[in-house]
Amino acid sequence: PAGKSVRLSGYIQGEHAEEAFLTIECLGPNSSVLTMTSTDAIGFYNTGWVLVLSEAVTIPQQTLVVRIRASLTGTGKAAFDNLKLAEFEPPIEPVTDDELKSAIDGDIVNVYPINKDSLIMSYLPQWCHGRADHTAIANCYGGARALLNWPDIAGEDLENPDYRFVIALYSYETVDQPSVVSMVIHEIIEPWSEISSWQTRPQIAKEPVTKTESTEGNGWKFFDVTGLIHKQAKAGRENYGIEIRFVDEKVQAWSGYKLVSRESKPEKVNLRPKLLVLTDTKN
Repeated sequence: PAGKSVRLSGYIQGEHAEEAFLTIECLGPNSSVLTMTSTDAIGFYNTGWVLVLSEAVTIPQQTLVVRIRASLTGTGKAAFDNLKLAEFEPPIEPVTDDELKSAIDGDIVNVYPINKDSLIMSYLPQWCHGRADHTAIANCYGGARALLNWPDIAGEDLENPDYRFVIALYSYETVDQPSVVSMVIHEIIEPWSEISSWQTRPQIAKEPVTKTESTEGNGWKFFDVTGLIHKQAKAGRENYGIEIRFVDEKVQAWSGYKLVSRESKPEKVNLRPKLLVLTDTKN
């Protein structure tokens, strides 16, 4: 399918597997590699079948062979099943609606999609379905946390000192909060896979970027990351995203936000998570 965008998917099951992944290679004359892409390389510790997905790749016109590799590096065992190479539609651009515009304090001048989001839970330490249609932040049984990342921000947005950067997450079900409702945002300081679990979660900075309070009711929830983005830009530091969690994660009943993820169904496209670039006043 020269000129078409395709995406590779499949299931992997591991037994103490160090790293397992799938790869697409587009080969041209003399077996030269014209382009390639892989799924995340992830570790498996006696887990069930896990769905993995590659980023989309466009097949070059000179391609003679499309080769798929199922790979295991390091130690352990891995099994692969139900591999599928399918045409891929371009991702839907981030959109806003009147509910979001009325809820936010300021005027929206730009919107960036959240390009990675994962849910990690201390009480389900091996759960690693980062490309599910939901995520959450909860303060029960040791905590459920949201990992988020966004694309590189345009220079004109970074250079304007009057712009603020705010993460917008939509809670389709907010469960009653206990008396302690403080939340913190930590910077993630290393690369991470969207297929992360509590056991394989990335390292975070020791001190939080900021602290905020949860709010009652369903709807949009906002997390200001202006300070973090400006510090990263000033230091030339790589952006790996953030982890959002409750300060107190020892509540004995589920309490927190059930959130729409970036993989939500098309009818919820306007509710997907996004990074907003804002001015301080509304027009």
